[in-house]
Amino acid sequence: MGASAALFAGMSVTGVAVPGPGRPESAIPPCQAYYERSNSTIAVVTRTAPDLTPAEFNVMKVLWHLRRGTVAEVRAALGQKDGNDLAYTTVMTLLGRLAQKGAVVVDKSREPFVYKAAYRRESVLRDRLRAFLRDVFDGEADALVLRLVEDESISLEELREIERRLEAPDDGVDPDAPKRGPS
Repeated sequence: MGASAALFAGMSVTGVAVPGPGRPESAIPPCQAYYERSNSTIAVVTRTAPDLTPAEFNVMKVLWHLRRGTVAEVRAALGQKDGNDLAYTTVMTLLGRLAQKGAVVVDKSREPFVYKAAYRRESVLRDRLRAFLRDVFDGEADALVLRLVEDESISLEELREIERRLEAPDDGVDPDAPKRGPS
């Protein structure tokens, strides 16, 4: 029995019977047993990032930049970023909260523990921007853009760059993604 089947042993998941106590694999029709072995994904779960405090979000930004880090590495990067020298225990508490929320994964196989963001930066930013747009501007993107222009939060040069990006064909390449050399 595979690892995913062991997790759901004896249960019926979306109408698929899984071998378990009192239900040997031989009792399952051959085509169904083949399906279970060939399909390692039993259920598809979409997930959104948990709500984050401003301090937690700053830690996430550091982890996205570092890709992974220990408490000491995250603390050092936070200090370089904003000049605020947080206590080691404060950073450890923030990382612990993020782990409880499922926003980071912790590699406890070595010490010091290594933390890594569980969500991609782009998906978290997208979700936060959508929530901001919905909550503050009632979902009206044009009102947000007009407000930025009226308040001179966007320079004329930045506005032209936005127009250029909007007019450029979408080739699926993120222009803000880090450039990689030849492989």
